[in-house]
Amino acid sequence: MVSKKPSKADEVLSPLKRKSGNRGSSSKAGGKVAKPKVRKAAVEKDAEPKPVKYDKRFIGLARTMFLAKVSDEEIAGIIGIDVEELEWWKEEHPEFGNAFRPDPRNYGGRPTVWEDRNITIAQSLASLGATDLEIAQAFEVSIRTIHRWKLEYPEFREALELGKDAADKRVETSLFQRATGYSFDSEKIVVIEGEAQRVEIIEHVPPDTKAAMWWLQNRKPDAWRAVQHIKHDVEKDSPLGSFLKKVGGGTFMPVEEDATTPNAFSPVEEDEA
Repeated sequence: MVSKKPSKADEVLSPLKRKSGNRGSSSKAGGKVAKPKVRKAAVEKDAEPKPVKYDKRFIGLARTMFLAKVSDEEIAGIIGIDVEELEWWKEEHPEFGNAFRPDPRNYGGRPTVWEDRNITIAQSLASLGATDLEIAQAFEVSIRTIHRWKLEYPEFREALELGKDAADKRVETSLFQRATGYSFDSEKIVVIEGEAQRVEIIEHVPPDTKAAMWWLQNRKPDAWRAVQHIKHDVEKDSPLGSFLKKVGGGTFMPVEEDATTPNAFSPVEEDEA
């Protein structure tokens, strides 16, 4: 006997028959449950965190961790960035980069033990024009330590004074040469027969008038001091000029007040009726 294939009408008229594709129902063959779909957007959002943007609140955080001797790698990890991003923030935001620099006025850096070679180093730095603050930065100490070394080690103080005097003398020599003019050896590139060649020459710098005046005013102030002559002119047609013309060159004498003359600024007593 040939089985009859059910038609679509029979499926519609049969209320007890369910379709195998419905969610949550098991198939007759294996009884497998349909696997729910996972949203890809949610997975990608959790896998890739948002990049951390620069904020000024990171300045105080970085400063606190830097003073606590925390490394840059650990600081970058706490903020949520890598070390390259941290270095980029230091360059792009100077206020953030300053948080990683020790302040020699308040923060002394690593403790430094006194050594005799500090005398020679300090004199060399001072002769190059370095200030006490810059010398403290070179030794990685505070400015208070430099002042304390001056008191405890007189040879250290003398070395700084000698170095600073040498720097001042070089400035004086340069100013003198600028005021009087000087020559120096130089070279110039010229083209000879199609080839570039270096030719040694002597260049001359003419004297500078302002430098000469500044030098003389400070070296000989009695003879070269700056004097300003101020002339007061009064126009003849002005009210002040007419008044001075009437006076005729006379001098003004103070008027002595008489005891009987009432003062203009004192109240006048009225006669009693």
